[in-house]
Amino acid sequence: MSVGDRDLMRLVLEEEGLKIKFWRINMKPGKPVFGLPGNPVSTHVTFELFVRPALRKMMGHDRLFRPIIPVTLGWEIRRQPGRPEYIRVKLEREGRNYTALPTNPKQGSAITMSLLDADGLLMAEEETVYVPKGSELPCVMLLGREE
Repeated sequence: MSVGDRDLMRLVLEEEGLKIKFWRINMKPGKPVFGLPGNPVSTHVTFELFVRPALRKMMGHDRLFRPIIPVTLGWEIRRQPGRPEYIRVKLEREGRNYTALPTNPKQGSAITMSLLDADGLLMAEEETVYVPKGSELPCVMLLGREE
């Protein structure tokens, strides 16, 4: 599913009489949920944030979400405001602290190379425009084993 003209899934579901209660989430990359978006990075990020916790809940797990920890930026972020963004990052561990670096300078939703070596999803809030190097931001940890 997507939001473009070539997205036929929503039309098909509505023609079948299924009512869609909500259709998209205001975040980047990805807007649709469960009917996952078409771009691979959007699919991965929306799966991690929405589908995986729902599946864990259905399976009876107590810990639904991946851990979120503060990480130090190893570069400065400049971005367009308007919706939250999840930036794919490689984490370098120094003792108990982590420094985040982008997995790829291009973070578009069709750039699968941005998923390569991703240890976490750095969370930039909707209104964030600039974050200097050395600042801390929350990061969804993709590393490690969960209970």
